[in-house]
Amino acid sequence: MITLNVHFMNGTPRERALVRRVAPEWTMGDLGKRIHFRFDAPRTGSHVRVLFRGGKGNISEVGREALGVPELRHTMNLDDIDRRGILHEFGHVLGLRHEHQSPNNGIVWNKPVVIAELRASGWSKYKVEENIFKRFSQDCACIGDTTVDPRSIMMYPIPRRWTLNGFSSHLNQNISARDRRCLVREYRA
Repeated sequence: MITLNVHFMNGTPRERALVRRVAPEWTMGDLGKRIHFRFDAPRTGSHVRVLFRGGKGNISEVGREALGVPELRHTMNLDDIDRRGILHEFGHVLGLRHEHQSPNNGIVWNKPVVIAELRASGWSKYKVEENIFKRFSQDCACIGDTTVDPRSIMMYPIPRRWTLNGFSSHLNQNISARDRRCLVREYRA
C-alpha cells in the first residue's frame, strides 16, 4: 500500500473538508488496494502540500515531480475550490498529465484563436504553449492504452473554434473509466 501524505498549508475548515471528501474518489475500486491518502499530515514528510487561494489558479506537480519541491513550498495550489478542480489536480498528483497534450491527440490547433482568447483571460503566450499546445512524450502516455480519452477528468474543455479539424471537448466533471484503468496499470493494482 502506498500512502500519500497530504498537508494543508492553509485553508478554511470547509475547504479542507471538501478536499478530504473529494480526493479519495480516486481510490475507489482497484486503485484503493494500492493508494491511500493520509490527510492533515505534518509538513515534514508530506508528499502533497496544498495551498488554497495562492493566486496562481489550480496547479499541481505531476507524480514524483513533487518530491523535488522543498518542504516549505506547496506542491498544489487550489484557487477554484470545487469538486472537478480537486479531482483534476489529484489526477496530477497520481501522475496523470493533461489529456489534450497526449502525443496521440490528433488535434489541429487554431493557435492564433487559442492564444488570443487565453491571453484575454490573463494567460501568457508561454503558459498557453506549455499547458495547451505542448505534447508530452510517448512514455508519459497511459500504459496499455495510448488513445486519447475525451471523457478524461484531465481533458481541458476545448471549444470547436480552437481547432481546425472540428475537435472539441467538454469540461468533464468525473473521473473516466479510462483514467482509472491507466492508474490501475501504472500502480499495478
